[in-house]
Amino acid sequence: MPTEQNINQFFSQRMPYSVYCLTFTLQFKNGLAAGDGNFGNEMLLARNGKGELVLRGTSLAGVLRHSYEKQYGEDDTTLFFGTSAENNHNDVSEEIGTESPLIVSDIVLNVNKNMEYRRTHHLRNRHTGSVVENGLYSIEIAPPETTAQVTLWFNETKQCNESAKVFLQRLAELIRNGLIFGGNSNRGVGLATANEFVYKKYSLSEKEQYAEYLNDFYAWRKDGTNSVANSEKLTPENDSDTNNLTIKFTLQIPRGQDLLIAEGNEMSPHKIKAADGNEYYLLPGSTLRGLFRSWITRLAARDEKARKEGKTVSDSVEHYEEQQRNIKGSEIGWMFNEKLDVSEIDKKYPVESLFGSLHQSGRIHFTDALCPVDKATLQHRKHVALDAISGGAIEHLLFDNDVLTQGAFDVTIIVRDVKNYEAEWLAKTLKALHIGLLRVGSSKAAGRLELVDKPQSVGSFADIFDTIKL
Repeated sequence: MPTEQNINQFFSQRMPYSVYCLTFTLQFKNGLAAGDGNFGNEMLLARNGKGELVLRGTSLAGVLRHSYEKQYGEDDTTLFFGTSAENNHNDVSEEIGTESPLIVSDIVLNVNKNMEYRRTHHLRNRHTGSVVENGLYSIEIAPPETTAQVTLWFNETKQCNESAKVFLQRLAELIRNGLIFGGNSNRGVGLATANEFVYKKYSLSEKEQYAEYLNDFYAWRKDGTNSVANSEKLTPENDSDTNNLTIKFTLQIPRGQDLLIAEGNEMSPHKIKAADGNEYYLLPGSTLRGLFRSWITRLAARDEKARKEGKTVSDSVEHYEEQQRNIKGSEIGWMFNEKLDVSEIDKKYPVESLFGSLHQSGRIHFTDALCPVDKATLQHRKHVALDAISGGAIEHLLFDNDVLTQGAFDVTIIVRDVKNYEAEWLAKTLKALHIGLLRVGSSKAAGRLELVDKPQSVGSFADIFDTIKL
């Protein structure tokens, strides 16, 4: 039973003596798929009671907590985010300060009505090339250039030891470096950044500031007002020592080549409209992810050094042939290792560790690549399928399509906790893509892309990409 002394200590530790308000704008350059349930095989965006697209406050808080814990450790995270649910205590005498002093609410996305779009994906059996049963689904996505005005409130208590501003500076640095939102981030969307942060401190011991805090907080709760008068610029803390790697590069269609990444049955390049009204041709991040994964799996299988270290390819032909029946999507998701110990993934299965599986999420993110419509060239073509024996046209196989013959796509790859051999595999894959060994899309006669310039790499093992010669 908690004693009176414990209860007094409990409340004295939690009562805030000052409140901080942090405001910034999240920018989703490639869009966002923050799902909120599904209808059949269609995954829908989260909406509030007004039908507006929202990013749930629990999603933002969870991403911030996970990133903060990776950088600053569990003890610091518990102090500012509270004790996680599985470690929470009901008795205040056992644990003081389990509730988070950080207030995060749902955030309305700045998108006009009916600007969200749907993208169809499928789960493919990589060993047969066919789509698995029930493997076709659609995702509702907020358009590129979507923004969201965010306001965070932090209650500085005695327990925080007057370190609230430092905590907010650390959050700002994590956000500036990029956060990934949504369960469908593997599709190339969900990367969010922010560059400008403003904050205001309310000292609750002063009557005027207490009244100002109540007014501002009420206005924010009532109509979502994000602007707070007399705010100061917050400079992010620039001491983060991460083991991440960011690679930025531009792919262009070489002269005499063409590209077609179509959506649905329409034989035309996939075109989407951004939140700012501009139109872009789309090269999905999921397409690049699949391309890189396939080639890196090949490199891992042929890596003699990796084999000597006990690393192998889990999604192998041998594992596939062991299954004397139709392969289910879940088996592909488990990489044929349903009972695999998670702690062994990094040690034994490098491809699974990097790209993820049902055991754990991956550590690599490919953004959607966008090409402005006014900077691309579209060409209409007619095709016919020929009989290999007679040389004549096959009946009913005359068709036409539209292809891109000119255009450039900007791509960003982010790898968390990158390893040396992973950076080397990525560099080798970029080289293979540049010289034409890898082609984008289903057609072997099209899909040729090349690097415009050397990749710009920042972070761990960034120097490996300096070896790429154009």
